[in-house]
Amino acid sequence: MAISNGVKKYLIADLGTSKKKIQVLPSASGLNIKNWRGNINVKKNKINIGYFGSLEKTKGVNFLIKLSKKDKSNNYFIFGGTKENVKIFRKKIISNNLLVKSHVPYKDLKNYLLKMDVLVMPYDKKVVRSAGGIGNISKYMSPLKLFDYLASGKLVIATKINSIEEIVQNKKNCILINKLDVFDWYNEIKLIIKHKKRYEQIAKNGFELSKKYTYNLRAKKFLDLKWKQKRN
Repeated sequence: MAISNGVKKYLIADLGTSKKKIQVLPSASGLNIKNWRGNINVKKNKINIGYFGSLEKTKGVNFLIKLSKKDKSNNYFIFGGTKENVKIFRKKIISNNLLVKSHVPYKDLKNYLLKMDVLVMPYDKKVVRSAGGIGNISKYMSPLKLFDYLASGKLVIATKINSIEEIVQNKKNCILINKLDVFDWYNEIKLIIKHKKRYEQIAKNGFELSKKYTYNLRAKKFLDLKWKQKRN
């Protein structure tokens, strides 16, 4: 079993595993949100843009500091790390429109996600490190964050990398931006406010897609695959 095609390719090329023995089963979300609530609430021409996860720089938190300085019109939120991590991280921040708070427990995540209008995954395209800062996982990951973001029904903006493109399609159920360029992201965010309804439809499509990636369905697929392997 592999969580992404990147992992599958690695198992075949580097470990000599037969491709017939490997099935790709992506990650999933445990959020239980039945009805779409992804409206983009533009208040005083401002929206809330949120990031949830590691403060590891390759996950894009330093980029978000730069983006918030450029985009003074909107509110930015970073939730991640310990209280001590956050205390150190805040020393880098000058922007008044960027709030940084410590890690949100999973049981409370849904409530925080629903307060955002846009959720971002600004990964470094060349290197994405694990939460422990070890190894480049960009080719192999199936980020849990993506599935929780989609399940929240909010508009998702992410860096365009292969492991993410395995799940979503640009301008259909997600916005994918080729690189970490402040002007590219800033211009896309301005378009969201200008064409709110169009982007809300993309968010809604992402929410519908998330229904294919629940833990119940993942467990069922896993058991079905195990049963087929046993019979063969």
